[in-house]
Amino acid sequence: MPDFKGNNNLGARALWAYRNIYNGAIISEMDGISKPRLETLQIKDFLKDEKLLYGRVNQQFDPVFPAANYMTTVDGKPILNFVSDAFMDMKKKFDKALREGYINTDGPIGNLKIVKGYSDPQKEYKNYLLILKKEFKNFIKKKNRLYNLTDFESMLPLFMEFMDLISKSMPVSKSAFYISKYMHPTTSGLMIELYAGDYGDDKQKVDLFYKQRNFKYLKNLAYAHGFVIDKHIPWRLVADINSPAMNKYISKRINVNNPNTITIFNRIYKETYPDDIPTFINLMVEMYNQIVDYRRVTAVRDSSKTIGRNGNSDFSNCKTVKTIYRNKVTLKEVVDKYPTGYWIELYTKIRNSETGLKFDDNSLSQIIRNATDLARSLDRPSALGYIIDKFNSVSHYEGSLYYDYTRIKERENTDKTDIQIADNVRRSTQASKFFIY
Repeated sequence: MPDFKGNNNLGARALWAYRNIYNGAIISEMDGISKPRLETLQIKDFLKDEKLLYGRVNQQFDPVFPAANYMTTVDGKPILNFVSDAFMDMKKKFDKALREGYINTDGPIGNLKIVKGYSDPQKEYKNYLLILKKEFKNFIKKKNRLYNLTDFESMLPLFMEFMDLISKSMPVSKSAFYISKYMHPTTSGLMIELYAGDYGDDKQKVDLFYKQRNFKYLKNLAYAHGFVIDKHIPWRLVADINSPAMNKYISKRINVNNPNTITIFNRIYKETYPDDIPTFINLMVEMYNQIVDYRRVTAVRDSSKTIGRNGNSDFSNCKTVKTIYRNKVTLKEVVDKYPTGYWIELYTKIRNSETGLKFDDNSLSQIIRNATDLARSLDRPSALGYIIDKFNSVSHYEGSLYYDYTRIKERENTDKTDIQIADNVRRSTQASKFFIY
């Protein structure tokens, strides 16, 4: 049997090697077959392709989150109501098998209890914004930027400078944050965990789950009730909304016979983008006001300008003192002062930066004009929907199915570097986004 020794304490090379061993051999070893098998009907790889975003984006790849009225509680943990229904039916059969001695009570699979359910993405985003505001304050304090910030309007170019610096690693909009590395997969509402294990310890996964007598029964029972098991976190059950078994539980809760994924996402989930601009405006107001709290008054010393005998300007060693007084602003003042088109332009530029799509200036200007026209002729939600459609792709992210396919294809036929391949993928994604609105 291969050594499943991967854990996050190893060096990068050893960790990469052991992760590949686990990924390629774990299912084959546990099923007693010689050929590598990456997935089965019951066990799926949620690190593969776009599965990492399962339940966090809809069929158009728009970021989404579960509506509160579909939540309930099991074992003190929040969980989507149809996931709860499926789990409770599954638990009844599991408990019956325990009583009849078909399975045993050894290890963490000896009792089905939810130890981790739904994580509220809105709470996670709110906490994240505290970090973002702190980073902005540190940014302003450095390199004398404080002297350039005299009022709210003067903060706007500084904010865009800040965005350019952090956008590759720190998203700003709710839509970008919800599909970022900072968001836990359980915010989908479709995942429950039966054990508080170490996600990075492969030996623990094998010893406590894959090798256990109950595991084979668990994976089959879960599948019969519309769940699959996360290959890399075997104590995590994921509700498969495309499963006929899960479909009956969904149908009962939304009162629709045989609902498809479009119906499920429209009824049970909410899109993030309608909140993006209001949240963004509020964030900027709070960012500015925290600077006022930090330093309401700033004295700036400048060399005094005089006229020399030859008529030329001259700067003497004398210093004049200019005092900057900053006053707080309210959300209403900012909303009233700046028109919708102003925020649409800023929001579009931010989305272009944080998604890494990097449309050129001409293309970006066209997107802004189209969005502004939609806001004027229809409404702001229509404009935001148009913008989100331009930037909702995940195809250009490394690890996506399209990215991996392009990399394999181009390396077979060319000697392009990873940077060139990434640029080609990004350009192809940009081209796919230009449609008539």
